[in-house]
Amino acid sequence: MVEERGTGTDRVRAAEALLNTADRVQFDRHISSLLRQDLVAPCMPVIKAAVERGVTRLAELALLISAAHRADAAWALEAARRLIAIKPGQRALEELHEVVPEAEGA
Repeated sequence: MVEERGTGTDRVRAAEALLNTADRVQFDRHISSLLRQDLVAPCMPVIKAAVERGVTRLAELALLISAAHRADAAWALEAARRLIAIKPGQRALEELHEVVPEAEGA
């Protein structure tokens, strides 16, 4: 049907616009309708950029948690453990070292 109507390019542009917000907007499982291979392949640059922004945000969250540790150690410890549980990456773990010393090796 897409080929019949000639809307393939428009569909890709619409998918790109939505996927470009995936690091900021919660789609829950509804995003799966955009993850069809015919849309994923042409949208890879947008997907990669959204994932990179999300990963960077995890490190920024770790920095916020570390700063909050001085004001509310109990909350920061709990927040750090939740972030560590999702395996945020080495940079985030390094930021959390002050809150959870064993975080760097996690």
